[in-house]
Amino acid sequence: SSSSSSSLPFPPGKIPRKPTEDGTCRLSGGAPPMPPGILRQREDKETTLAVLHPEAGPLGTEQRKTERERERDDDRKGNKAMWALLQQQQDVEAKWKQAFFWWNEAASFRDVSAKFCVAQCHEKGEGTPPHPSRAFQGYLECAQEGYCRAYSCVAWCFKEGFGTPSSIWEAIRWHEKAAKAGVRRSMLSLGRIFQEGQMPDLAPDRKKADHWFQKAMNCPKDNC
Repeated sequence: SSSSSSSLPFPPGKIPRKPTEDGTCRLSGGAPPMPPGILRQREDKETTLAVLHPEAGPLGTEQRKTERERERDDDRKGNKAMWALLQQQQDVEAKWKQAFFWWNEAASFRDVSAKFCVAQCHEKGEGTPPHPSRAFQGYLECAQEGYCRAYSCVAWCFKEGFGTPSSIWEAIRWHEKAAKAGVRRSMLSLGRIFQEGQMPDLAPDRKKADHWFQKAMNCPKDNC
């Protein structure tokens, strides 16, 4: 151990403030040489040492104090950001509850677009807890009143069994109704249904699939 200590160009446990004659900086304890200018950190954050240039030495007490203060500032900023995010979320939830209340009020006066919004809230749980059966019933009532935006929603509910027993045939019927009203997403849905052969006991129908995909291509957006 004495021979290894004597071979070092500086006392053990120290880092030179200048490079050795061969242009390298050595860490104590027989660590391999590293070129000047490379940042080297120890695992212990409190005793982090940095070699940034030949004149650099170990971080002093004031530098470590500055690091700790910076970390505390970062923690405080993080806490403030989290609190702001939670507050924003609460504000959004409050706005959704208020919107749901007024849409319900408008729906009571037979405003079909407001009734549709209420159904969407029941589906997505915005402003009120999710309620699949109420969502489906709301969509169905809107569709029966001729509100074409609700046609594809009713079709989706039947296809997924959302708030009602699943029925691919009812889904096709309502998607066709929506497609004829100019709802592009229903055209695409019909194309996928026939392409994949999602109907029980029936093989895929490429001709019908191509028909609806072509319809969708010629309809860049919903006309409903």
